[in-house]
Amino acid sequence: MQAVLELLLVLALAAKRIGDYFAKYDLPLIIGFLFAGILIGPYVLGLIGHEELLRLAFVDEMALAVIAFAAGAGLYLPELRTEPGRSSS
Repeated sequence: MQAVLELLLVLALAAKRIGDYFAKYDLPLIIGFLFAGILIGPYVLGLIGHEELLRLAFVDEMALAVIAFAAGAGLYLPELRTEPGRSSS
């Protein structure tokens, strides 16, 4: 269990640092997080292997829930209610 928590901590710290770097160049923070996951995962640097990915499957589900919530929170309801084909700008 401690190994899983250590992996989660490494992933979180790396994602934060890489996300901040991407945000400095006016890119969405989520792009930095995704890039960090690809970089750390088993296909590029291999810092987290396939076995560890299976143990961190719950993180995938939680991350998807957070992303969906953030996307929903960013919607502006009155703008969505405009007539179809009519631009709000």
